[in-house]
Amino acid sequence: MGLSPNECGKTTEWAAEGLGLAELNLVTHDIGTRRVYSVAQIHALRFKSSFCRSLKEGPVPQKELVLIASRAISLYLVFWSLGNLANVPALAFAISHYAGLPASAGQDYLYKLQLIQLLSHIVVSTGLFLAAVWTYRCGPKLEAYLSPSEN
Repeated sequence: MGLSPNECGKTTEWAAEGLGLAELNLVTHDIGTRRVYSVAQIHALRFKSSFCRSLKEGPVPQKELVLIASRAISLYLVFWSLGNLANVPALAFAISHYAGLPASAGQDYLYKLQLIQLLSHIVVSTGLFLAAVWTYRCGPKLEAYLSPSEN
């Protein structure tokens, strides 16, 4: 039940059917045609317009799909990096706690352990963020990895 490309140029009047009173109160005026459109009509026309545009343009090119995939991977890496950085305040607090205590074998061990964990979280988060920047740019190496040739 999709729209054919021939139907895309036609004007639509069907969007106003079945609207409740709440939707009819939300209206806007088109100055050029002096017609009143409800919000539901505007959204229906925008959806139909974008749908018809995609029918005319054909399928999405593989390069755009690779770009979308690389941006999604980049977003995932950014949130992973932020998740790692969320542990940094607790580790910094633990380090400050153990640094203020008199040195004993157990406390010295815990101080060094917390310090190593803090540094590893910072290094891993920095690496994840740099990887996110690299994947966001979607260079030729990443594009070749995400869309291998069929040869």
